[in-house]
Amino acid sequence: MFANSHPYDPATKYDPTLEEESLSETEDAKAEIFTEIQDVKDVVPTAEAQQSYTFPLCSMVKVGTGTICMIPHAYCYYKPTVSGSPTYCDDAPYPTQKFMLVKWGEDWSDLNGHCLVLAGDVTTYNGTKEIEAAYKTQIGICP
Repeated sequence: MFANSHPYDPATKYDPTLEEESLSETEDAKAEIFTEIQDVKDVVPTAEAQQSYTFPLCSMVKVGTGTICMIPHAYCYYKPTVSGSPTYCDDAPYPTQKFMLVKWGEDWSDLNGHCLVLAGDVTTYNGTKEIEAAYKTQIGICP
């Protein structure tokens, strides 16, 4: 009648320790997953692995998701006179971009003209999708 929908016999009387054990196992599983990713660099695939993957365009990725995506040709420019000294890497020349990578306080304009593979959380700023990078290890150059 219950077709294995319960981890224990449905006739078992309520026991709060069963719920506690189940929650504890779930939390342990989550902790194990997150300890496997020690550093952001573990998120971006190696150059060898990138050759066998097809990545979605960053401009097509849903907002609010953590992702690995691609900018086929990055238009990168450093703005040292702007507050926060950002580097922007857009997927098209400004102001026609649909996606931008932002790095605050560092000059990453050396990425200009490259195909980039990015890892991070997609958000929006003034209607444009973006990933704010914390480390250069979140970025790979396409093979």
